[in-house]
Amino acid sequence: MASARLRLARVIFRSAEPGPEQFLPYPVGKAFGARDVLYRRFSEGRRKRPGTVCLHGVLYQPPAGLRGPLIVTTSIIVGGSSGLGRAVAQRFADRGDTVIITSRTTAHADTVATEIGGTTRGMAVDLSRPETIAAALVDVREVDNLVISAIAQGVNSLADFDIAEAIRAVTIKLVGYTETVRALRDRFTLDASVVLFGGLAKERPYPGSTMVTAFNGGITGLVKTLAVEIAPHRVNAIHPGVVGDSPKWRDVPDHPHVPRTPIGRLVTTAEVVDATEFLLRNTGVNAQDLFVDGGLLVT
Repeated sequence: MASARLRLARVIFRSAEPGPEQFLPYPVGKAFGARDVLYRRFSEGRRKRPGTVCLHGVLYQPPAGLRGPLIVTTSIIVGGSSGLGRAVAQRFADRGDTVIITSRTTAHADTVATEIGGTTRGMAVDLSRPETIAAALVDVREVDNLVISAIAQGVNSLADFDIAEAIRAVTIKLVGYTETVRALRDRFTLDASVVLFGGLAKERPYPGSTMVTAFNGGITGLVKTLAVEIAPHRVNAIHPGVVGDSPKWRDVPDHPHVPRTPIGRLVTTAEVVDATEFLLRNTGVNAQDLFVDGGLLVT
């Protein structure tokens, strides 16, 4: 149990006899047994979801007298009250995660959390005021998945440059993202991982994308340095293209990207969410940019 290579998983087994539920860390590659398991009481009132314990191809069986398993995962989506962040939150809530979403106001965060359902709860976090982030997140107890998707939408170009809006946008995307990771790092579980949202404008600027292109380029640099600084925890970036079924684009006919995209259509919200899950789940992927664009970048 003292090995530095020990991988822990918080797995819940429901006792065959009446009594408190327990959770136990276990070493990778071994079956459960009395010598391998450290039992501790699990705090009451947390939602558990049914699941199969299979890690790196090894199926784990409960010790004698226990049945289960039930897995608890805590997923935090900063910016999860709207857009792609909300879609990620919905997916995680539907599978039974304990989900925390954030918005700039408590009222909006709570409203959306109720709409998402499950054990989702809202929290007010304003990335444009990075000095307030740590205090805003103080009630978060642990983090398995951290997804940061918050963004300041807007058009800004040299011809009509809004300095105040540019500072706000860059503060949210680079300073706010970094401070969020820093503030939560001490509550990362052993296998916690991070996904930061960028965007295709990093590689394909469009009129008015001056700051969007710049800060999404900054996300690439940020994941590289964070991967070193928060090791062994992983951090990756996802850069979606135009999402065809999003509220912004679903009613726009004949988007110019469609004929230029090898798959012959725009990507979907579900595809972006799946890609986010992949980055969080796959333990061999770290410090990478994943483009979800249907192949547009090769044309």
